[in-house]
Parts: sequence; C-alpha cells; structure tokens
Amino acid sequence: MHLTRYVRRVPLSSTCILFFLLLLLAAFSEAAAQSTPDFAALKQQALDLYNQGKYEDALPVLQKAHAANPGDLVVLDRLAFCTNAHAFTLTDPSARKAVRLQAHQLAKEAVAAGDNDPVIKLIADIPEDGSENPFSSRADADAVMNEGESAFVKGDLDGAITGYQKALALDPKLYSAALYIGDCYFRKHDHEQADRWFLHAVQIDPNRETAYRYWGDDLLAQDRLGDARMQFVEAIVADPYAKLSWVGISRWAA
Repeated sequence: MHLTRYVRRVPLSSTCILFFLLLLLAAFSEAAAQSTPDFAALKQQALDLYNQGKYEDALPVLQKAHAANPGDLVVLDRLAFCTNAHAFTLTDPSARKAVRLQAHQLAKEAVAAGDNDPVIKLIADIPEDGSENPFSSRADADAVMNEGESAFVKGDLDGAITGYQKALALDPKLYSAALYIGDCYFRKHDHEQADRWFLHAVQIDPNRETAYRYWGDDLLAQDRLGDARMQFVEAIVADPYAKLSWVGISRWAA
C-alpha cells in the first residue's frame, strides 16, 4: 500500500480542529513550554508548506523543527508522513528502502507518544525490511506511476496527472492510476473531473473502498452531504473490516 495516497488527509472542519486541539492539549503543554520563537517560526513554516501539499519542501523544515523540539507531536506526525512521501522521489531501491524505514521509526515514535492518526499507524506498520508492493505488474506502467508520485510529492499536480494518465494507458486496469488522477483534481478543486475519475476507479474495481471514500470527500467539500454519505457507506460495504473504510462516515457524522 502506497501510504501517501490511500490514506489521504483532508482538511478538518473548525469543530474537528478544536476537538483535536483540546484532546491533545495536555500532551503538547510540556513541549510548548520548551518552544522558542525560532522553533515556532520553523513549525509554522513547515505546517504552511505541508498544508499546501508541498511535502518535499516541508521535509527539511520539519527536520529542523524536530531537532529543535523533539517533543512536539504535531511536528513528529508531519515529519513521519513527509519522510514516507519523500521515498517516492527516490529511484535507487536501497535509498528508497532506507527512507521508508526512517518513516517507519518516526511513526512508531509518534504512536508511542499518543498519536492515534490512522495514517501514522499505517506508516508505523511498514514492514521492518522497508519493502513495498509495486503499483502494477507491468514494469513500464509501474515506472511511470512512480514518476507521477514523485511529481505529486513535489506539489506538481499537473505533472502527476500526466504520469498517472500514461500509466493508465499502459495498464487500463490500474486502479491506483485512476484514483490518483481523481485525487489530483480534488486538490485542484476541480470537482467535476475528480468525481469522474473516482467513478472510473470504482468501475475498475468496485470491491475496493478507497475510491468511494475519496469520492465522498470530494462530495463533502461541495456540501453535497447526502451524496457524500452514500459514497462513504459504499466504502464500508466494499470493505467493512478495514478501519479506513469507516473514516469517511465518521467525518460526515462530525
């Protein structure tokens, strides 16, 4: 599972953010006491880049912020995520595996410190050998998919779409290619194209939950609550035993 995408994070509502902050306030208080103006500036810069989807640019800033204050759980969480994302920019298998293992260790630290985010828990579950499954059984399609992922991590959504479309042309049954094209359009706020590509992914494999969940996210962003609920329910029907299948309906309920 390629964790930068199947467990996409979407912006939280203001109510959810307030709840999250109150829940973690006690855990952050000690770290906040250790914070300095320099750390605060680094953290804000890192979070701004992260929230823009510029994970590659955010990574070195997060590394500096973490070195300045290792006890800040928000920084550790984002550092684990961006480190895992960085692996997709590497073509050397050994280097790629080493970076995935770094992400694995950072995520384990975050979980041990109280981070309950399902994204981080999945990164913490990366195999101890850093292995990963290919996108496609076709080597040419897999290589182009990884080019698309590298562009995505750098915030180049148009370049990512181009890569995924090339991969889908080579392997028309490549679920992740259609899914990721939809995800890029979601991030570009092009709802019509996003929904079209999520539907395409569902048509490729109706028994996988991710496209339904992503489609629900896009409908939720349009305030189409009834339609969003329908897709979130379809995600649960497709894979009722997966924890991520229930994330969408929980967000809708909130």
